[in-house]
Amino acid sequence: MPISPANPTEGSSSPSRRTIVAGAAWTIPVIAVATAAPFAAASANCGPGTINYSNGYTRTNTTNGSGTGTTTAGGEIDYTVSAVYGARLTPPANNLTVYNPGSGPSQLNILANGSATGTTSTQPDARYTTTLTYSFERPVSNVVFTLWDVDSAQYASPAGAFYSEWVRVNAPGVTAARGSGLSVNAQGWVYPTTWGDRGATDPAYAVTYTVPGPVTSFTIEMSRPNNGLLTTQSGGIGLSGLTFNVPC
Repeated sequence: MPISPANPTEGSSSPSRRTIVAGAAWTIPVIAVATAAPFAAASANCGPGTINYSNGYTRTNTTNGSGTGTTTAGGEIDYTVSAVYGARLTPPANNLTVYNPGSGPSQLNILANGSATGTTSTQPDARYTTTLTYSFERPVSNVVFTLWDVDSAQYASPAGAFYSEWVRVNAPGVTAARGSGLSVNAQGWVYPTTWGDRGATDPAYAVTYTVPGPVTSFTIEMSRPNNGLLTTQSGGIGLSGLTFNVPC
């Protein structure tokens, strides 16, 4: 997903880039209320939950952010996101901001700027990889989320310019459901099967991950090799729809 495209040879059809009880003279009822309150609070803080980046999320800087997810019972769980960049990438000014595509849920931008030092290979490369660590204050299970806009493009100007996006999630037992335009290699990297700058909500270029857990953190890798001709371009993927379960 390029944020500032440079004449891609293949176009996109959609935009391209989360009460006090009275009568305390009754001793037994007072004791009952006092012991029940912590149980009620604990119950609210477990069970199914969601994260909405448009509400309860704050970006600290270009590589860090934090927020609060909510359970269906009204409880809360805090989380943080932190990005580390390979030697030939830098975080753009709008990294870890919230993108609203106009249709569907808001997305957390996971973006990268290329450097003037490029590669001729379109394969994943640590020098061109952004690693996002997602951490929760306590264990969660059945974490489900979608990564959007996993694409690649060749450009007519500057001649021969390209970028290629690969994504991978690292967590025990993780599974992936890919869109029809994506494939996966033996190392678990998901990638587009054809060239083309795709739309931010195109399901064919989205992949939904499930982390069974329980976990307190997992990582998302985005490798974005380019040949060094797109030094002013930032781009990447979007993360949305994160749901989870907090064990009671």
